[in-house]
This record gives sequence, C-alpha cells and structure tokens, in this order.
Amino acid sequence: MGGSISSFPVRFEIHIDPRVSLMRGIPQKPNNVIFSDTLKIMGIDRSNIVRRTTTLVGFNGDATNTLGEIVLPVFAKGINKQTKFNVIDCPSAYNAILGRPWIHDMKAVPSTYHQKIKFPSPWGVQEIISEKKIARECYKITMKTKPQDI
Repeated sequence: MGGSISSFPVRFEIHIDPRVSLMRGIPQKPNNVIFSDTLKIMGIDRSNIVRRTTTLVGFNGDATNTLGEIVLPVFAKGINKQTKFNVIDCPSAYNAILGRPWIHDMKAVPSTYHQKIKFPSPWGVQEIISEKKIARECYKITMKTKPQDI
C-alpha cells in the first residue's frame, strides 16, 4: 500500500465502553458514526437506537442509510462528552468514527500530518497520539475489504 502515514486518518484510542476503544478521527466528516457491530459488542440493544434515518455519503460516493441515532459518553484524557452517533450497519476496521461534531465539541485540533489530536482541558492541553502501526493495519484492512467508508 502506498501513501504516507499523514494520508491516513488519525487513529486513536478513546473509550466509549471498556470493550470498545478503536476509533479514527476524520475532521472533514460532518457526522460521528458508530457501527451496529460495535453496539452489539457493548451489549447495547438496537431498541436503544432512536429511529431517525439519514443518508450518508462515503468517500467513495456510495450512499448508505443509517439505522438511526444514539447518544453515548465518549471519554478522552479525563474529559467525558455525551456524543450523538449515526448508527451504520456495515463492516469496518474501526469501532467508530469521530467527525467534526465531536472534534468541535472538544475544541480539538487534529493533525493527520503529525498523527495526533490536541484539545484543552482543566489540566492543560491534552494530546492523544495515533498508533501509526495500527493506523496502517486498519487502513490496509479497510482497503482490502472495501467497506462503506462513511
């Protein structure tokens, strides 16, 4: 696979559940997305999804209808934010995608070049550094399986 690491999304570990932490940040995405398989891992029943179907368009131009929305707590370096996710039923190398809404809510600054994200906290500026090896592996999986890239 070609491409420099800076062309990969920022992949970081932020917790929404003790069993779920593999996420990626895509600053240009207008939505936060969580996958139905992730909710299953978390033990969250589909009945908890608020039925508001939205059509999302992936990087590849394919349109996907969401199953609805769900609000979950997202923990990042001591900061807890209630975050609204669009729920998608498709395979992914990631558990969730944090887009502009979460990034703006955190007042965060992501850098794909430096593969990190910084945000203010009561304890000073916090930094989450991407695990580059895992980011590459997830990118390769994503390109091989060609899931909806929402």
